[in-house]
Amino acid sequence: MTTGKSIVEQSGIGTIIGMELLEVEHEDKKLSFSCHGYVTNANYSMKKCIFLLFINHRLVDSSSLRKALDSVYQAYLPKNMHPFIYLSIEIAPQNIDVNVHPTKHEVHFLHEDAIISSIQAAIETKLLGANSSRTYYTQALLPGAPVSLDSKEEDPSSSKSSGTGAEKTYAHHMVRTDSREQKLDAFVKPVQSSSSADRTTQPIRSDSAQPMETSTSDQTMQMPSCGVQQKKRPVKLTSILSLQEEVQESMHKNLREMFQFHKFVGCVNKEFSLMQHQTKLYLVNTTKLSHELFYQLMIFDFGNYGILRLSEPAPIYDLALLALDLEESGWTKADGPKTDLAQYIVDFLKSKEEMLSDYFSMEIDEDGNLCTLPLLLDHYIPNMEGLPMFVLRLATEVNWDKEKECFHTFCKETSEFYCFKPSMFQDLQSETKGSKDGEVSEEKTWKWTVEHTLFSAFRNFLFPPKTFAEDSSILQIANLPDLYKVFERC
Repeated sequence: MTTGKSIVEQSGIGTIIGMELLEVEHEDKKLSFSCHGYVTNANYSMKKCIFLLFINHRLVDSSSLRKALDSVYQAYLPKNMHPFIYLSIEIAPQNIDVNVHPTKHEVHFLHEDAIISSIQAAIETKLLGANSSRTYYTQALLPGAPVSLDSKEEDPSSSKSSGTGAEKTYAHHMVRTDSREQKLDAFVKPVQSSSSADRTTQPIRSDSAQPMETSTSDQTMQMPSCGVQQKKRPVKLTSILSLQEEVQESMHKNLREMFQFHKFVGCVNKEFSLMQHQTKLYLVNTTKLSHELFYQLMIFDFGNYGILRLSEPAPIYDLALLALDLEESGWTKADGPKTDLAQYIVDFLKSKEEMLSDYFSMEIDEDGNLCTLPLLLDHYIPNMEGLPMFVLRLATEVNWDKEKECFHTFCKETSEFYCFKPSMFQDLQSETKGSKDGEVSEEKTWKWTVEHTLFSAFRNFLFPPKTFAEDSSILQIANLPDLYKVFERC
């Protein structure tokens, strides 16, 4: 018995449309027929319709069924283009009229209009479902899907072509941006309006007043720099070297290439941004990326951080009380009085003052005040709203007993504090906004920071882990060749 798969495999076009076939299964007991077949989706079309019809395992033709199914595709395919259709229909023999054509190739059957309408509806439903799922399949990197990057391997067919001229690049494969270009506003940081965040911190170390270099000399993928600070002393701790090695081994090479040659498009909000690589547009989670970036900077710059000095020393006792008042702290009455816990945190961190100062550039004075924080990235100051929770979690969440676990958890908590994320008090801030000019100035400042500080650091310093290709941190939302297909149908 001839099957739909064998028909496609034996035909000359089977390799072309094999990935575009949709399987159709339909049965209608009231009309006493069943149908099985394969039809192409909206991605495939040809100038002449190929319609293979088997009724009761006999190759026949039905002009009315052919026209009806061809009309279904008119809403999905470009003008004057047609699908490939294979159908095998089982109908009671007494309901078939084969005396229509001398060769008995053309047939009619009982309840023909109703059966054709039923098959029409089944195929249209299949096309609608495939069209919806196709949007997510081709445009988004869903969890578990590999990262889709353009392959640099030469096409075997192109190597056979002779000629000295460069191979023609078609419009739908043309990359119209250059990742090496820089904007003039990269050298002029917007003036931020005075705020509590500005008055609390002042970096006292900065190697350069200019933004980080983002241009690349060639288009070959390079390993990122290991940290941003000048190494004053080498790190020989096996625990830190082991953590550095783990970061490097978990790097996703295709993602590394994508970040090295990306083109920043713009900010969606404080959590998400858009960037382009070659002919693809990606939606990236800035918060997750910056969290990973600052963790890696903590690991690779270990013991060599710059210093971010607070303009006024922050009492650790007051910070701990503020953190315990937050729902995020998870404090309950069973944990004891907040004042006792706050004093415990002060005493505990003061006991670690020597290590905090030596390794992490965090100075604590005799009165239990936090005086400095590590400067991980030039032109970047963390949101001080998270400082109370940072202090609390250093005392409660860091594993201080084992060396490697201590450094790992400390760096994780620090990266959680430093990562770029929406304000915890965003709703309150929106109600107490001042002038419109101040609001615009603040928006320009954080957008400048995202584009010219964070994404420049992603390009130069980030080892993108393989998990980023699976956890929706990076989603492909558009692809130039696919957009051309859509506009061709319009």
